[in-house]
Amino acid sequence: MEHEDLGIEEWAKWIGATAAAVWAWLPGPEQLLLLLQTADILTGVMLAWKRKRVASGAMTKGLWAKAGIWVMVGLAGSMEGQLGVPLAASVCAWYAVKEAISVVENAARLGAPVPPPMRRALAALREKEKKEDVRGS
Repeated sequence: MEHEDLGIEEWAKWIGATAAAVWAWLPGPEQLLLLLQTADILTGVMLAWKRKRVASGAMTKGLWAKAGIWVMVGLAGSMEGQLGVPLAASVCAWYAVKEAISVVENAARLGAPVPPPMRRALAALREKEKKEDVRGS
């Protein structure tokens, strides 16, 4: 039998099929978190591009942080059996809210219109985080 190298189209098909299989396997909260993380990465790169501050170090740091989130989700999922609580879904929900806030902040900085109540809520959250950072340091 003759060996053939896979071309770019075949690789694309394999990657697409694998991504679809992983997506179908993930429960809803994990799908939401993955979707929001992807949106955060895209809007973050767009914002860095707009500001002419694209830096691989910053992107790498952000990707490691997102990978760390998945470690936390995995740990929460592994503890569900012992605790009898849907811990992974709760952890996903908490991180999903943080990701959604980041996406809205990035979109606003890119010039997307943000409703006034949402702007006020974001400002309040930023202020609360500043206060917590001061207390924590």
